[in-house]
Amino acid sequence: MTVFNNSNISDEEVDRFATLQCEMKSFLEARFKKNLSFFKDFFPEIFSFFETYTPSKKMEFVCGQNGIPNLFFSDTNEFFYNTQDPILYCKDFVNNYLKLPFKVSNYNPLVDSIGQISDKYLNECLKHIDSSARDKITFSELDTIPLCVVTGIGLGYILGELYERISVSTLVIVEHDPDVFFASLHTFDWAHFLNYIFSEHLSIDIVIDSSPINCFNILSEIIRKKGCYLSCSLLSIIHYKNEFINEFSKLSQTKYEFIPNLLGFYDDYLFGVSHCCYALGTGKHFVISSSSIEEYAEYPVFLIGSGPSLDKDIQFIKQHENKALVIACGTSIDSLYHTGIKPDFFANTERISEIATLLKSLPDKNYLDDVILLCSDVCHPIVQDIFSKTLFFGKINEPFFNYLRIIEEEFKDVQPINYMNPLVGNMGVAASLFLGFKNLYLFGFDNGKKCGTDPIHSKYASFFKNNESIEKRDSYKLSDIVPGNFGGECLTNSYYRMSMESITNIIKQFNNEDMRIQVVNCSDGSLIENTNPIYSRDLDNLFQNKMVLDKKKIRDFLFEKKSRPINFPRERIKKIISYEEFSNICSIVITKLEQLLPIEARQELYTRISELSQFLNASSNPDEKFCKEMIESSLQTMLIEIFNASVLKKNFSDCLPVYRLIVYLSIDFVKECDELFIHLPDYVLGDHRKHFNGDKIGRDMPHCEAPLIHTETFT
Repeated sequence: MTVFNNSNISDEEVDRFATLQCEMKSFLEARFKKNLSFFKDFFPEIFSFFETYTPSKKMEFVCGQNGIPNLFFSDTNEFFYNTQDPILYCKDFVNNYLKLPFKVSNYNPLVDSIGQISDKYLNECLKHIDSSARDKITFSELDTIPLCVVTGIGLGYILGELYERISVSTLVIVEHDPDVFFASLHTFDWAHFLNYIFSEHLSIDIVIDSSPINCFNILSEIIRKKGCYLSCSLLSIIHYKNEFINEFSKLSQTKYEFIPNLLGFYDDYLFGVSHCCYALGTGKHFVISSSSIEEYAEYPVFLIGSGPSLDKDIQFIKQHENKALVIACGTSIDSLYHTGIKPDFFANTERISEIATLLKSLPDKNYLDDVILLCSDVCHPIVQDIFSKTLFFGKINEPFFNYLRIIEEEFKDVQPINYMNPLVGNMGVAASLFLGFKNLYLFGFDNGKKCGTDPIHSKYASFFKNNESIEKRDSYKLSDIVPGNFGGECLTNSYYRMSMESITNIIKQFNNEDMRIQVVNCSDGSLIENTNPIYSRDLDNLFQNKMVLDKKKIRDFLFEKKSRPINFPRERIKKIISYEEFSNICSIVITKLEQLLPIEARQELYTRISELSQFLNASSNPDEKFCKEMIESSLQTMLIEIFNASVLKKNFSDCLPVYRLIVYLSIDFVKECDELFIHLPDYVLGDHRKHFNGDKIGRDMPHCEAPLIHTETFT
């Protein structure tokens, strides 16, 4: 651990501190015992760990004339706090943090060309919030801070100084060194502090772990359970610096912003249920986890993206396509078609049908013969029907698939898939690995473009030439600079960074299980961690010596042995969907939202929001779990808007008009969710508009007039 230098403390002072140690001993031991008794009641795991704990470092408690305990490390001859008064140091430290501006993040308005009530209500909320001037506030001017993460507990004094000055609704303490936390159990009055926290109905979580990524994942889970509104404003107090804290802070800075963007949408889940039910009703093939492809596992797989560097690799792919399985990811099939390359598989990620326009426009109507569709259970029926053979995976974070895995025997061995989002390239990588292939080669996975270049897609992709407006979408606007795969720098954005992170994580996941996984990245774009950067020209000799594959045999094996058809008649599907349970949950949620209307203090609001979030995350049976998961993500988005409205002004009373309107909008949203749920499983994306009134999105509600669907072309 990096601690403070003690160069300004004399040897005489050190000796005097040592003589005072005996006087401190009984006091510190008594405090330790009292603190442990409170931890036994409130944090039994921490109590069990520290009850008989022995520190790994040589350390002793010392104090100055002011009687404030400090910690001395005899091995390094250093004090933990390089000051005569650790409490005064922490006081000044906290005051400096509280002078920082209170910043709140929020969504941007969405252009909805599909017709989604989630977008309808989010845009309506943003209209009212954005039209209200937000006060410039520092943390110290607030009555309550929604979330504070204290990284590095020290001797605990920082907590006392923080709560002396401000109330914190949700506190998360992150400490990697159990020796330090053990010391704080002696020096800080945890018993009094915890008694205050729980008597005031505040929230506290303590994370003691030496892994920065574990700590961040735990923090993310805390936010997910207690309310994603917590991700919109954060007071992060970094008590001191060391290698762990530096890495944890870096993770927080790069990943924290993604938390609200990872929420799903109610409409998407409705589409997903309907699309999966279509697949079940037409007997599509689902991948089976219990079947092995060991005989073919080492065969190379070419994964083709649509990035501009694909153009340089086309000749290599064409030369060696008979020695590898070729997976076209999304629009890259356009480039392959125009260069005379036939893929074996087509990877499709999401539930929209837009890609069907491209697939149907290919001049050779037999081009897709024998091409197998790789997708998840949310794939659009129009796309499903273009292919005669399918390999469906179960999307692991989709409510309906998880529900089916629990209640239906046929689904217990369907292969789940994760890290298949946000781009089609992610589906290609994830599907390859979950099928069991171990040698992957990435082409056109640029995730942006090289700095100083213009194109963001392959020149062979006519789809983008014929639909120029697509590249003007926000998802293609590049502003972030990242390292290049072969050196240099690339322009990218948060969407592409999420894609790269998904690839990095799934490779890590499989490498933990099988060290034979190899992913070669031939793309001259952004660097993807856990992949090996190799130019395709440097692979020529390797592939010259590889054998020609019997690709039909492999495809037939995957379709006949690695998957099987699942067929549910419509009557069975209707019995699966819990219409009454969903309506009951909506009624409860509406009641809980109505209880937010008379609130006049932020702390009570934050407590109620967290209680609602925890209600949505708790379930006693599969039906309840499924129904809550259907609505939870979009409702979290509405709670984020309620939170945003609650901090528009310094004084909560000045926020009430907009705040209460957003609560009413949230109630309208839940009511409309209940009305649309009854249409399942007949809510296929695009066709779902038949349930609306003309070109409007949903219907007019008391506080939200139904807008018109945006006129952008949608197929």
